[in-house]
Amino acid sequence: MYSRAIKGGRQRVIYIDGNDRLVKIGGDPAWRNNNPGNLKSGAHTRIHGSIGVANGFTVFPSEEIGTEARVRLLKGSKYRNMTIIEAVRSYAPKKDGNNPERYVRQIESIAGLKRNRVLKDLSNDEFAALVAAMKQIEGNKPGREEKFRVKEIIDIRVNKRNVIIAYNVEDYGWLSKAETIALIEEGRIDAVVVSESGSTYIRTRPDQASSNNLEEMKPRK
Repeated sequence: MYSRAIKGGRQRVIYIDGNDRLVKIGGDPAWRNNNPGNLKSGAHTRIHGSIGVANGFTVFPSEEIGTEARVRLLKGSKYRNMTIIEAVRSYAPKKDGNNPERYVRQIESIAGLKRNRVLKDLSNDEFAALVAAMKQIEGNKPGREEKFRVKEIIDIRVNKRNVIIAYNVEDYGWLSKAETIALIEEGRIDAVVVSESGSTYIRTRPDQASSNNLEEMKPRK
């Protein structure tokens, strides 16, 4: 089971278990994040299994855990006494760029449930149909996955001005800065790319958190 997840490069989410990595590439955000309800990060998702955040949305270690978090939300005190249309207006509000009317029409079409049905009154089968319809509406198109073991930066090479010009990466050998950054964004090197004052630096990340325990590897002034 992956214990942490971080956003990678374009349309990538990197799942972390020690030195093992799973990168989910492309597809819909709900698929990449194991978050079929597209739940935003917050207290509820932290309590119910969140292992990271990507573009404001929670990342779960598996789709099953992500689904369970959404079920618990809809069956909880916030939503259980709402009708389907009331729940949709709260869950996918217009202010966030959603179209609640279209959303609820899709639920009616896919699940066969009327908008005035109260969530707590749905049978188990009806509730399962609602959850399945919402998953379809939120989008769960798959992309592709890659598994590998992460590599570390073990040395750097500087020029006469003490500017880093190359990085020695475990199993890859000496790489240019551009090559190293590309592999970091793919999740293959355990480091982060940081932009400061118009310059781009590479820093090691022993705990996979860009804000903690960073060993800075930029030119010394």
